[in-house]
Amino acid sequence: MLKAFNKYGNAIEPPEFIELQWNRKFYDYGNFSLHMPLSVYDSGLKYLQFEGRPETGVVQKRYYENQNGIDYITLSGFFIDKLLDMGVAAWKIPFKVEQSGPSGATWNPVAIKLALWLTFSQYNQHLWDEVKAPDDPDPGYQESVDEYNEKLMIFKYRGSNLYSTEFSKEFLFPHGLNYIIEPGERMGQAFKKTFKPYKISVGAEPIFNPSGRERENMEPLIGLLLTSKEAKDKSRLVYFGEAFENIKKIEYNFDDSCIISDYTIRQEVPNESRFPSRSREYDYQQGKAFYYIYEHFMEPNNAPTDLGKSYPAGFIDSSIETFDNDLTESEVKEQMKRAALLDMLNHYKVESFSVDVMQNSFYYLKDYDLGDYCTIISTKLGNIPYKAQIIEVRERIAENKNEIEIVFGTPQKNKYRKVVM
Repeated sequence: MLKAFNKYGNAIEPPEFIELQWNRKFYDYGNFSLHMPLSVYDSGLKYLQFEGRPETGVVQKRYYENQNGIDYITLSGFFIDKLLDMGVAAWKIPFKVEQSGPSGATWNPVAIKLALWLTFSQYNQHLWDEVKAPDDPDPGYQESVDEYNEKLMIFKYRGSNLYSTEFSKEFLFPHGLNYIIEPGERMGQAFKKTFKPYKISVGAEPIFNPSGRERENMEPLIGLLLTSKEAKDKSRLVYFGEAFENIKKIEYNFDDSCIISDYTIRQEVPNESRFPSRSREYDYQQGKAFYYIYEHFMEPNNAPTDLGKSYPAGFIDSSIETFDNDLTESEVKEQMKRAALLDMLNHYKVESFSVDVMQNSFYYLKDYDLGDYCTIISTKLGNIPYKAQIIEVRERIAENKNEIEIVFGTPQKNKYRKVVM
């Protein structure tokens, strides 16, 4: 059930634990904790995998305690995709996909390489100088220019492939994805936020030093393989509720106090004829004129409850690159709407279920999984069917029991659906 690995990725004997908590999240970083007697603890344990789940846990915290004369230790940490946050954007990075499909599709290679280089660049430059042969004239990177004629240093991942980050061959790039990673954004958070509107989860698998050798200034974890998982709609196949006898407890949370649903988006553009709706505005503080186009975006489903046709308004400046390309006004406005959609995700009404489920009619990992859309019908909530996505799965294994709590996010009422029982 539980697999354990040392820092080289070599399998070691998994410990006999007292309790394991394995918390998976679709749009965020998951985490784990493992509680055991100190007597069975192997100090070489660095990574954990739970059979049937794709995540790899990284041991980042160790807590020792003595209870009733017995020594215990608790190991905990995030799943390995959290390591992407070690990288931070130092300047704006355009993240653009021109057509949908797996990673062989057309996308902006310079931007992607730059984004991935940023993830571990500080380590690469230092490590290459340390491990390259003394007579090797290769500096370990090549100079190039991006689409804006800016000078880039693209590090080569050759030899030991130091701290590389790669996309899996099956990684999904949705059509029209266009996002700018802002300076200061953590790379992992930026990737997750970029793909969230397309209902795609970004995860990672470890890439270890294949030889298992340890050299000065070279760590055994070489890099990460980025993976993706697309949400599936199983709302007509999987049901939860008292009538189905597969829930023990249900909690419901609703909050529409901080929503924004009606957006005005402004975008600076050059004074060119390809932007026929551009307007001239003078900035007296800067002492010069700018040209802008405007767009409107509204999501009527993200509105306050029982307040009539009330749609809280918002205003944002989008940051789409319009000066050094040939984008048309309609293309730019589509990207402006996506920018508003990304902002709205931070101002969406909160509506979630937390359900303790029983494995008797529908089975976790067989009938449903993290990210799937299911249907909830509770007598406590008026027997109204709710279609909701599984955004978190919390598992607790202790005393030969596997307890599962499922968190559903942003349910949608389906008042007229007929359920065959």
